[in-house]
Formats: sequence, structure tokens, C-alpha cells
Amino acid sequence: MEPKIWRNGFRIEGITRAQITALACSKTPEGHSEWSLRLLAEKAVELEYIDAISHTEVGRILKKTNLSLT
Repeated sequence: MEPKIWRNGFRIEGITRAQITALACSKTPEGHSEWSLRLLAEKAVELEYIDAISHTEVGRILKKTNLSLT
């Protein structure tokens, strides 16, 4: 069984972490030259990957996958 990440009373499933990671690797939205952690968090909620997530939690997810936005 895959370990779960618990933050602020909710858990982030592996599929959600994978969706956020894939989103970070995708083309940026029109009007943006690159992804920011805040933009990724907003887009993940907009795409209904998760109900709510902070930009710092997005950073933790990407850090665990060794993905850098730079």
C-alpha cells in the first residue's frame, strides 16, 4: 500500500500528486511564461484534482519528485 501524505487534515493521494507533477511538466497557460507554485495550486483546484491546496504543498510535492520549476 502506498503511503499517504497528510497535511492540514486531508490526505493527498498518489494520483493527485501525479496529476500535479504532470501539470508542472505541461505547457503553461496563455499569458504566462512559466509555472509558479501559486499558479500550479490554482490550476490543480480549477481542474478539480483536489478541493484546496497551498502553493507550499505543491512545492513539497514537486520536491519529493526532484522536479524543479527553474
